[in-house]
Amino acid sequence: MLSELPLPAIEAYVENFGSGITRKFDSYTNSKYTENVEENKQQAPWFITLSFATLKYFYTIALASMYFRIGKVKVSKGFKSLWCVTLLMLTYANLASTVPSGGRFLTVYYILATLLLIIFYAYYYNIRKLDIIILLGIFPMVLTSLISFRVGMNTTNLSLLMPSPILAIFTDNGMPILK
Repeated sequence: MLSELPLPAIEAYVENFGSGITRKFDSYTNSKYTENVEENKQQAPWFITLSFATLKYFYTIALASMYFRIGKVKVSKGFKSLWCVTLLMLTYANLASTVPSGGRFLTVYYILATLLLIIFYAYYYNIRKLDIIILLGIFPMVLTSLISFRVGMNTTNLSLLMPSPILAIFTDNGMPILK
């Protein structure tokens, strides 16, 4: 994996394209923003750091295991295409995650990888018992889901739970469920 892009060299190259691209590049690679993101990562609780690391390693191990098992079963051309798109997204996500706001591409990779695992284990690799890879993936997925659920409670209010969206328009309940 590429751990760090040479941002000063890229910045010098981008300056040749004009002010619009330079402004956009500066917004993504601003040194103060980068330092702020790194500081926030260092101050994050252990379970948040652990959830992202374990999730990334789980998907890497699961896809590697799937690669060795694909030879034992016959898969469709569509599945192979999804496999290739998932690996392409992983490559791009690893490159983009070096930029502070580029981590959002890992979410797309996680969605594609989850879809790939579900299709593989549901249709192609039929076994009667739970696979060890799936058992290993329960902890990182549950931990990440709980963290996302808790973060979402800061902005979710009770109008989301109303039986009709029309009723939500007439209520003025802007207070989040958890503060």
